[in-house]
This record gives sequence, structure tokens and C-alpha cells, in this order.
Amino acid sequence: MTSREEPVGNTCPTIDDLIEKVKESIRAAVEINHLVSNEPNEEELGQIRYAADEIENVLFHAEDQLEEIRDANTQLRYWGLELADELDSAEKYIYELENKLDE
Repeated sequence: MTSREEPVGNTCPTIDDLIEKVKESIRAAVEINHLVSNEPNEEELGQIRYAADEIENVLFHAEDQLEEIRDANTQLRYWGLELADELDSAEKYIYELENKLDE
């Protein structure tokens, strides 16, 4: 018999964090586009490099978090399938017992 407690924690905080990281990347990309719309000076080039590094860093860590969510979803899916199998077996057993009572 499988455990009745779900095998993974709530993934919503991880998803919320990823959404915020995507928004950060979008803001940085908008900043880059604004800075490169004219010929950037040396200070603006530094800001562009900083924004590009920020996007790279955000996306690098986002990949790991997405893999964590994928793993959690896989565990949850298998847990749900096991529970469904248990339910099917229990329903079959109940049906058999009801038939014996009717005999």
C-alpha cells in the first residue's frame, strides 16, 4: 500500500520564483534594447554588459529550478498512478464481496 502523503512539496513557490526571474530578464532585456537604440557610450556599454550578465545568471538558475519541478511532477504522477491502481483494486474487491453477499 502506498503512502497517503504526497511525495513532493508544493511547487508553487518555485514557479513563483521562476516567474519573477523571467520578469527580471525581460526588464534587463528592455534596458539593453533602450541602451543600444542609440550609439552607447562607455558607461552605457557597462550597463549593457551588466544587464546581459543578469539575464545569463537568471536563466542559468532557472534551468535548475525547472528540472526540480519536472522531477516533482514525475514523482507526483507516479504516486497518483499508484493510488489509482489501489483504488481500482479496492473497487474490484468491494464488488466481489457484494456479489458474495448477494449469493
